[in-house]
Amino acid sequence: MKNFRTEIKWVVLFSIASIFWIAAEKIIGLHDLYISKQLLISYFFTVPTILLYVLAIREKKSVFYKNQISWQQGMVSGVYLSFGIAILSVLVQIASFKIISPIFFDNMIKHMVTTKTMTTEAATDYFNLMSYCKQSIFGSLSVGVVLSAIVAYFVQTKKQNPTEMKNYILSLVTIMFISVSCVSTRNTIKNIDNNAPDLVLLPTNVFEIKQVSKNKKYGFDKDYPINIFYQQTTNDTINQPRFLNALAGPNGEKLIYKKLENCCPFPSKRTVSGAGFLDVYEISWTGNKKPLKIYVNIYEKGHVFAPMGLSIKN
Repeated sequence: MKNFRTEIKWVVLFSIASIFWIAAEKIIGLHDLYISKQLLISYFFTVPTILLYVLAIREKKSVFYKNQISWQQGMVSGVYLSFGIAILSVLVQIASFKIISPIFFDNMIKHMVTTKTMTTEAATDYFNLMSYCKQSIFGSLSVGVVLSAIVAYFVQTKKQNPTEMKNYILSLVTIMFISVSCVSTRNTIKNIDNNAPDLVLLPTNVFEIKQVSKNKKYGFDKDYPINIFYQQTTNDTINQPRFLNALAGPNGEKLIYKKLENCCPFPSKRTVSGAGFLDVYEISWTGNKKPLKIYVNIYEKGHVFAPMGLSIKN
């Protein structure tokens, strides 16, 4: 344990700082009166987080390594720090929302539903203690690994062997991918609704669509994807055309579309791996000068419309 004395010290300090931050939020009214500002203000905690990593790795350099530290050594210290923060973050969340501010989740759910930012189901699914514990664990790991790599680079005093540097960077990328893949983007997907009616497949092998969306973000923003889960996701390429072929240009023009990429991983119970991705499509038609880009989600349910600016094929 002696070798990790510095990391343990800063894990404890970070956890205490996190609790004080939540207490300060509650005192100034961010958990009730000014709850609409809470998510924005919470991003400012990034500043003390960065400062903590800088101070922790610098202390490791001066106290343990006697001012001679390599990038690898700084990186490893930061990773240990991140794992410690991730483990204690569960206790921080319990103390924050069971003792300090037990009203937070109910107030935030009410706010999200009242402002029509999220459905009741989506808000309830995201704003709860279990969800915040998971987010704090994976967020601590993903952000912590990145910060460790950056801070260690600037703090190092011994040059790293290029081959070793490359191997550690590859390891970092792998860790980041695993961590980020586990982090839920469901908090940003605001139109998931498992109570939405099941899609109807017409004899022409396209989905029945009855209305054009009145939401300008619908389909065009990754936070408001077109959720077209239908029966199963074993074949992950058949439902997108069933939706897209049901659409037409603003004056009934035939659409031309192509898939650009997958993006935005999020956990889903409807996949074997436990993670789903949004499909990004480019859409155009004869006479259209600027192609549209839409986001399609085949793993979750929601009310399905034609995106604004398009029409329903006759």
